[in-house]
Amino acid sequence: MRALHVAAALAVVGAGAAAAQQPQQDTRAQVRAMQYAPLRFQPPTPKRVMVAGVPVYLLADTAFPTLSVQIRSKRGVAHLPDSLWGVGWQADNLLRTGGTTKLSPDSVDRLVEFYALAVNIFTDNDESGASVSGLSRYRDQMLDLLFDVLRNPRNDSSRVRITAAQQQETWRRRNDQPGNVLTRAWGQVVWGDHPMGRTIVTPDEINGFTPARFRWVQERLFCPQNLLIGISGQYDERSLLTKLESLFKGWAPCASGLREIPAPQFPAGPRLVYVEKDVNQTSIRMGHAGGLKVANTPDYFASQVADFILGGSGFT
Repeated sequence: MRALHVAAALAVVGAGAAAAQQPQQDTRAQVRAMQYAPLRFQPPTPKRVMVAGVPVYLLADTAFPTLSVQIRSKRGVAHLPDSLWGVGWQADNLLRTGGTTKLSPDSVDRLVEFYALAVNIFTDNDESGASVSGLSRYRDQMLDLLFDVLRNPRNDSSRVRITAAQQQETWRRRNDQPGNVLTRAWGQVVWGDHPMGRTIVTPDEINGFTPARFRWVQERLFCPQNLLIGISGQYDERSLLTKLESLFKGWAPCASGLREIPAPQFPAGPRLVYVEKDVNQTSIRMGHAGGLKVANTPDYFASQVADFILGGSGFT
């Protein structure tokens, strides 16, 4: 038996040596020879309905017992008066952490945890948004909470103080990282005094953080005339639309006070700008104004695909 085992082992070794002696095939030729079926991407088309004058897009998906609600506002921080720019960038944080007129901040957190909800609120330069997702059987709980947060923000004073302290620390450490210095300089060079070019909240703006100022901003960014809603997942359409109608009932129309975003005046011609900082690390940024934005610009999405192909944001 031992002789047979040895013979088998020698046979295996001999076979491996023979394979190693064969010339390796050209992998590039193999790649070129690969055949793929044509890619056909047919995204589903959502159903569009109007609820209380607000466009709602519905896309049923029964694969999982979940529901996702996306709310978009067509107004962002750049639409605010300059004096409220810093408040606008923290208004989303206060909506999520500052409680509602009926619920304390801790009560909101407990509801989110109890029902295992994912809640997100954001403000950006030219749009704002909010979302909630969870199990579809908790549809009413998630919708009630999201609309309560948007319609009735408390902006608890203790959470306002925490937000102010965080922003003060950000200001104190604004020059710690070369990349942060470069980002601010880039905004100033490309955008000048335009609100889209600002990147950091100043101490004077932080001193103006009050619950009333946050409420002024929030009720103008998130109000019915500015909104679009998208809902996907498992739902009963008739009862869902009835629920949305009840949530919009009594919501006051958008108040005045916002502005259209002013047209930017980009610098002409090439420029080379040095920003001195005493560190042994160099950060380099180059580019130019592309003139593309989300609103009514189909080429924007093509530019996002091109950005991904080139390595994604940051050209890594």
